[in-house]
Amino acid sequence: MVSLQPPNSSSLQSLSIPILQIGPKTEHLALASQHGWNIEFIRRSTKIDRHLPSHSISFIAQRGSAQWHIRATFLGEPSGQETGQKVYWPKRWHDFRALCRYINFDPLPLLDDKFTELFITPKPDPSTTAQLLPLKELPSSDSDYATFRKASLWFHVREYPEYTRYPLHIGSGRTIHLRNIQRVEDINSHEHVNTARISGDERQYVYKGVDRLIYFPHDTKVLEQELRNLELFHGSKRIVQLVAAVISSSPYQSRESGASPPVLRGILLEYHPNGTLHDVLQSPEPWMHSSSWWLRWAFDISTALAYMHQMGVTHMDLKPKNVVMSKEWNAIIIDVSGIGGTTDEWLLPELFESLDRCSESWELRVQSDTWALGKILALMVKAMNGSGKEEEKLLLFQIAQDVERTRGCISLAAISDRLSQVVASIDGLVDNE
Repeated sequence: MVSLQPPNSSSLQSLSIPILQIGPKTEHLALASQHGWNIEFIRRSTKIDRHLPSHSISFIAQRGSAQWHIRATFLGEPSGQETGQKVYWPKRWHDFRALCRYINFDPLPLLDDKFTELFITPKPDPSTTAQLLPLKELPSSDSDYATFRKASLWFHVREYPEYTRYPLHIGSGRTIHLRNIQRVEDINSHEHVNTARISGDERQYVYKGVDRLIYFPHDTKVLEQELRNLELFHGSKRIVQLVAAVISSSPYQSRESGASPPVLRGILLEYHPNGTLHDVLQSPEPWMHSSSWWLRWAFDISTALAYMHQMGVTHMDLKPKNVVMSKEWNAIIIDVSGIGGTTDEWLLPELFESLDRCSESWELRVQSDTWALGKILALMVKAMNGSGKEEEKLLLFQIAQDVERTRGCISLAAISDRLSQVVASIDGLVDNE
């Protein structure tokens, strides 16, 4: 007799049962029920690899209160099609979703508390423990998989290597459960950055999630490091501030078996409403180009960067898009993990050939941050053309020239001091970090 749920095992050994017939196929369903199983397809999870060839889709298979995350990958071309033959992908995805719904999951060795990759092949792979794939219904006669109404399909499983890693949250700072976060609008959908609200709180925040449209395991390490750095920078007026770590139970937890340690799902940050320095540099607003704001912003950025270095952290991706404008039009540095990657346009040229730029020597990384600051100041000088602020423009030009001449080997504290003297004459008392 077939068991009602997958065995609790991480073994790749599998079982096989006869092919059975069940009810009619469904069309374009996000949630399909089959003999006690619910199959919920994950949005934007389809992938095509034309080199293997293969195509994949992710879903959650639910039975009662238990659930398993599955990545189904079909290796090869279905229905005897030749590799390279033109495919109508809307129909292919429809038929593949239907095939996934026809699978009898009862005997499959799905992996508890992990992400299972289920390989489906027209022929058994001799290098694996491939077994016949049990189906509860055959593909329809007009399906792209109609060949397998008479031929067998085979399968083997493994832990999906590209699944999103949610690390255990270990910390003493403020936490908020994911269910209390209401996402409002995408800021960067590829990196899962949204404006958000906390339940019962009308203020806007920024939510950065671990999971994203194109995910790499390194992304989890980046967010963990950013959380640690934000805790380190608590109270800094020129670096974005952490509101809370966002946590939940593991989404891969197969069964509700009492309390489990929370995992990190993302971070909640202050929201600054006036866009980025990049937006300001592109703005046609005349007040921005004729005022003394540029000098203030140069002071804000150089002071924040000097503080980061004082705390033992380099930015490594300083650029106008990573400086936001607060409600009061102060410049605030964001994306402070220090390991999230670099942008060639803003990188010290000596690091172009490095295989791991964010792991280079401390001296080179500090030099690269300062080099990026110099390039930002040069853009500010350009934006001030025709402003009439010749003295302020000359100061920024001289600092940018000094940075270029020394290849970034110049003290940020000295730059900040030079700027503070002029800013103080404009604003009065200067508030240092």
